[in-house]
Amino acid sequence: MMNKRVSTMNRFAHLGFLLGLVSLMASCSHYELGLPNKLPFTSVYVKPILNKSMAPQIKPIFSQVIRQTFAKSESVVVSKNENSADAILEIVIVDFSHSKSASNQSDTDLARTYLIEMVVECTLKSNSQVFMEKRRVTASINAYNDQGLVQAQQRNFPIISKALSEKIYNAVTSVW
Repeated sequence: MMNKRVSTMNRFAHLGFLLGLVSLMASCSHYELGLPNKLPFTSVYVKPILNKSMAPQIKPIFSQVIRQTFAKSESVVVSKNENSADAILEIVIVDFSHSKSASNQSDTDLARTYLIEMVVECTLKSNSQVFMEKRRVTASINAYNDQGLVQAQQRNFPIISKALSEKIYNAVTSVW
């Protein structure tokens, strides 16, 4: 009687193990590495950037960097005009700020280190659909202010523009 009970329990254990293994294999067979879906657009037109912040002369630098970032893309093509694009990207620089990031009474160099932050709002749409509307994207960097704050900002505009453009690119090409 005891042997029969142990034999039945072993059968149920083996059956449970096999069912678990089969369900695991079935669920893993549908997994795909990378982006699960194709984007609903293949080309993007980047509208001229609007600057509503107090960032002086950032617009041409940021425009160039954002276009270069999208030009390197394999998933979307940068369109030269609005009419031929599947989607239109609007970028508005809404905030640009700087603040001391470190200070120490015994180390005067630390007082020259600033945190520079830039915030943009991005809208991505097509003729029939809005993919994202006024999504805020923020980037910040530390800048060493050895020749004055204005020079430090201008020297770091390409760096913060690159960091921000990569975040915008990821937001645009991500699956929503």
